[in-house]
Amino acid sequence: MRQTAEQTGMTMQEILEKSVEEYRRKLLLEEANKAFLALKQNTEQWEEELKERHIWDRALADELLFF
Repeated sequence: MRQTAEQTGMTMQEILEKSVEEYRRKLLLEEANKAFLALKQNTEQWEEELKERHIWDRALADELLFF
């Protein structure tokens, strides 16, 4: 960590904080990916998701017509 601090000009505390934040984000994305995979594997729930996306796409497209 000391070498990284010297190379970047950051303090070791800044490097540690940044590392912890990046790790937190990595874990969040891994959990989101697991949940998304589970959703896609459940055919009934996935179909509902796709229907809802279609409804939102149409609603958003309708709103764009007014601008």
